[in-house]
Amino acid sequence: MSNRVIAALFCLGLMAAACSGVGSGKTTSTVGTTASTGVATTQPVASEVTVSEGLVYLSTEPVPWKLDVYFSSASEGGPVVVFFHGGGLDRRFPLYPKIAKAIAAGGGVVFTPDWDDTSGTSADFVAVFDAAGCAVSYALAHAVDYGADPDWLVLAGHSGGASVPPAAGGLRVVSPVADCAVAMDATEVDGMVLWDGDWLMGDPQWDEYGTDLPGICLLYT
Repeated sequence: MSNRVIAALFCLGLMAAACSGVGSGKTTSTVGTTASTGVATTQPVASEVTVSEGLVYLSTEPVPWKLDVYFSSASEGGPVVVFFHGGGLDRRFPLYPKIAKAIAAGGGVVFTPDWDDTSGTSADFVAVFDAAGCAVSYALAHAVDYGADPDWLVLAGHSGGASVPPAAGGLRVVSPVADCAVAMDATEVDGMVLWDGDWLMGDPQWDEYGTDLPGICLLYT
């Protein structure tokens, strides 16, 4: 991906968040490098961005779900950005760290969770997206650890990950997920950046949402 496209995505994300008028610039705590669940390996990267890697947000068996957090010296009081990777990929796909670093260098704190276990299976669509909602709750619960404002939330996603924010980002009340590292609740989303999503909701699994579907459809399309 070109630097031009990365920059465009970054600008779109900040504009989406800024349009809400939220982002209070409140004082936040000192940056932390470990979370209450999982052990983070923290390493410096380019543009003064730091990455806390491998934090467990959902203790599933046999493999727990993990996320990485990107933040910088510019992140104090900035938005919480949760970025969902495309279906069948993972958070380390080369495109996604580039985007996360660009956003973090500009002042956001970016949480990039692994979330998709649907590839090649008949997994429960709703359960998978509710589990992704656990990642949003985790990001908000730990936002101040990295200097972000927990009252300023932007959700982003690519391809299959673009389906996640409208369904699991608190725009409906998600079901609590067993083994989520934090308490889950409905959240208030200030902006969304969705890229290459299933805009016509052609996947028949969307029907699993039943009476919730019209509201999700309105927000998604």
